[in-house]
Amino acid sequence: MDQQSQCTFGYLTAGQESAAAELVEQTFLQQVARHFSPQGANEFLKNVSPQAVAKRLASGNFMLAAFDSHGLAGILEANAVRGHIVWFFVRPEAQGRGLGRELLKRALAELKRRRPELFRVTVNVSPNSVDAYLSLGFIPSDHQQEKRGVRFTPMTLLLG
Repeated sequence: MDQQSQCTFGYLTAGQESAAAELVEQTFLQQVARHFSPQGANEFLKNVSPQAVAKRLASGNFMLAAFDSHGLAGILEANAVRGHIVWFFVRPEAQGRGLGRELLKRALAELKRRRPELFRVTVNVSPNSVDAYLSLGFIPSDHQQEKRGVRFTPMTLLLG
């Protein structure tokens, strides 16, 4: 049995906002923050709270989650109106098990269900994650940028 099959996948629901914010904050601090200026790290973390998660869910974004025996293992937030991935985090010890690939597959299906005419999905990728997104089929759509200390490369996935 592969490790991915030991996970369950579904939508993040009311009452899980704290777990989502904690996963994003901890993964960000462990793997991403060092690639940002202190201002950029603070800018990102301003939007990571249970209240911010609840607000974005209420605004129409959806969040898919992967759960393993240790709880929330990964989360992908997307905005169907923009065809944009907002957050895509997998707990460091759960990486390399196919959870991210499965979350992306499910998110793309949901985006297409909500917007059948959608032909591309965009994401702003932190410097440490560019190779991972390339392996998932994304291509850079512009050079690396920095806004309010947050460094990212805009990337696009063309849908078939």
